[in-house]
Amino acid sequence: MYYKSLIISYFIAFYFISPPEASQAFTSKAKLDIPLVSTAFIGCIYSQIQFNQLSPTHLTQLEKENLPLHERWITELYSENADLASDIFTLGLLTPFFFSWQESRVQKRSSVLITDLLMFSEALALSSALNLFVRSVGDNPRPLVYNEKVPEKSRKAAEASSSFYSGHVSGAFLTAVYTSYVFQKRNPGSKWSRWVWSTSLLMSTTVAALRVAAGKHFLADIAAGALSGSAFGFFIPWIHLHNPASSRISLAATPRNTTFSISF
Repeated sequence: MYYKSLIISYFIAFYFISPPEASQAFTSKAKLDIPLVSTAFIGCIYSQIQFNQLSPTHLTQLEKENLPLHERWITELYSENADLASDIFTLGLLTPFFFSWQESRVQKRSSVLITDLLMFSEALALSSALNLFVRSVGDNPRPLVYNEKVPEKSRKAAEASSSFYSGHVSGAFLTAVYTSYVFQKRNPGSKWSRWVWSTSLLMSTTVAALRVAAGKHFLADIAAGALSGSAFGFFIPWIHLHNPASSRISLAATPRNTTFSISF
């Protein structure tokens, strides 16, 4: 109940901080979004297929001594409550849509909401595709797999055989950076920008701590997830910035080579 109350309070507070003068800083472009959506769609399908082929870890082959010294202590951690709490905190993924709904309501323009739906969906889909692909080709069991106190069913789960890197943390930091960056660009000079940045990053850091406490991820998984999510959360809205010199992505193929270019 505490976590639900915190999330509700978070959204209520954000309701009042988007000023009427919020600008339409971002725009969607067919030349940009069609390649991004297509790549995200294909990437998600392919990565999910690969991820579904994971096999359970052979528990008898595990040795904690093979882990880096600074990661071994995490194998002693396990908490179903922390796991549940991290799932609840992922409700923060709704933050961008709450902001865009508020701004579209104030500006009376549905284009704001549509643009945000498109940008955030692209960022989240591309990030998820990369995360699933990396986990599908890795062989890095979750910390809980090393813990003999954890139910065997959880230790032998196929998805537990690949820990690197954290999808929860990636999604949390993607949302934090996306929300804060978009808010800052739409509301230049707003006194609330620092508050949005600090609150969003605090929530995403909380998710990271909970994933470690739950025995789901090592520190390296957390760091990689934070970097990956932050990159997508910044890059996707950045290339959608509204300016006369529109962004361009092109893909050209010839019998001899394939070229890819992007310009802003």
